Amino acid sequence: MSDRLRILVAVDKYKGCLGAGDVARHLGRGLSAALPTAEIRLHPVSDGGDGFCTELVPHGFTLHTAAVTDPLGRPAEAVFALGHGSAVIEMATSSGLAMLGSAELAPLRADTVGLGMLIRAALQHRPERIVIGAGGSATSDGGAGALAALGMLVHASVDPGLHGYGPQTLLHLTAVDLTGLTVGGTRVQVATDVTSPLLGPHGAAAVFGPQKGATPADVATIEQALSTWADVLEPAAGRWLREIPRGGAAGGLAFGLAAALGAELIDGIDTFAALSGLADAVAWADVVITGEGSMDSQTTSGKAPMGVLRYARAAGVPCWAVVGRSGLTQDEVAGLGFVDHVALTDHADDESSSIQNAPRWLEHVGRHLGAHFHANEAAVPLGARLVR
Repeated sequence: MSDRLRILVAVDKYKGCLGAGDVARHLGRGLSAALPTAEIRLHPVSDGGDGFCTELVPHGFTLHTAAVTDPLGRPAEAVFALGHGSAVIEMATSSGLAMLGSAELAPLRADTVGLGMLIRAALQHRPERIVIGAGGSATSDGGAGALAALGMLVHASVDPGLHGYGPQTLLHLTAVDLTGLTVGGTRVQVATDVTSPLLGPHGAAAVFGPQKGATPADVATIEQALSTWADVLEPAAGRWLREIPRGGAAGGLAFGLAAALGAELIDGIDTFAALSGLADAVAWADVVITGEGSMDSQTTSGKAPMGVLRYARAAGVPCWAVVGRSGLTQDEVAGLGFVDHVALTDHADDESSSIQNAPRWLEHVGRHLGAHFHANEAAVPLGARLVR
């Protein structure tokens, strides 16, 4: 067995700042500078949002592109990954918030037609299953647009061809016809980091609508539209799933695909872990470092760092977190099971600098953490080697 310290960097994106791969790379550089003899592996992760398919490329997947439409119906190009009998789709590349400018947010109009086009493109490769990462969406159409692109017929008192399949159309639904809807026997899974149902105070409209530009009045409209959608879709599909956990993910996309296609709703980070071999990577390591842009009360609700921590604890490997900023105390972080956490804001001049100069501060924190590991090589809780 090597005497070199083995460090696994399994970080998620810093949302709105850096992708997971960039976060891992800069943190790794800092660690290497402080610990030149250490073995450092980068294993960026995703819980279903940005990077869900692109970060699989190092793990035997290939990227493919497809012509789609964006959330507002404009031509766009999106990607999906193929490997090991699976097609992995990152809905954010076809129906995501990042595709729209801040002045373009249209929560009552945006739809998932582009996602349906991306699913069609992936189906041409005849995968055994399609896994859809449901993070980062700009839409609240309950998956109606995606299902329409896959063959569902929609009857409404307004023309979806003119108005799209967003909430402003769902309000006027009268019926749907699912007889032409098919995915050719391919198993469909929706991977998400949230457990919200479709409707109610913890549902798609109330919790996630404001993130997509919805005003309080818009939230009420979206709630009514999704309720109407469920009233029409459930009897047509023969599945009553409006209260199913995770159904509110991606503006109700998860509910729509579960009801119409029998899609399985699954945990995002566990899915990514299985696809990327995360458990084996953690078992290799002496220290695991995870993280995300903001560590706060939402971190505990299925976010990637908590998933990585679970794998580390199962393998008996100490786990640290490096985050952009933290709203948790040391005791709260320790209570979750992390050895410790370090925030860029603890080292940067101010929060603005920690965002604008994130690569610099990640490398700085990496050097700081590496020096800490070096100074405490004999103390397991401080990140030293475990005796196996």
